[in-house]
Amino acid sequence: MKKTKRRVVRGTVVSVGLTAFIMGFIYFMSSMPGEDSSQMSNFIVRNLERLIPAFDYISGAAYQGAHELLSWMVRKGAHFTEYALLGFFLAAAFHTYLLPEDRTAGRLFRGFFFALLIGVAYAGTDEFHQSFVSGRAAMLMDVGFDGAGVFVGALLSTLFIGRTKIRYINPKE
Repeated sequence: MKKTKRRVVRGTVVSVGLTAFIMGFIYFMSSMPGEDSSQMSNFIVRNLERLIPAFDYISGAAYQGAHELLSWMVRKGAHFTEYALLGFFLAAAFHTYLLPEDRTAGRLFRGFFFALLIGVAYAGTDEFHQSFVSGRAAMLMDVGFDGAGVFVGALLSTLFIGRTKIRYINPKE
């Protein structure tokens, strides 16, 4: 096997493997009962409150409002981050497997589009799955945050692949 083919295969295996890992991680996190998920979020929020000096100077309703806002940001930020990673690795998988020799705008867009489509579909099925988990609920707003994460991750991956000169794609450069 040629050296360039080996690199394409290795890149494909790595990106598909990371995609599968992220999908499994998302499924695992979605399978956690609501109480366990809340405990994990609260642990992160409490530690962030210790790091943010402003929380030392507020109390009462102001503290409660700031706590709720930070909690919301942690939960939605987790959705966004998980799915940004999924979008990044999905797009990388499409670009390394389907488009290894052609970085034209049309082909790059196709890889981006398919990554976005699969990522958002996975977000929808993930929310549906959560509706069967104790203490959890399916929320359309979460699919929106997930979809935004997929969009950003896939866009970053597409821009990175489109801008870099990878030796095995064009060995003469």
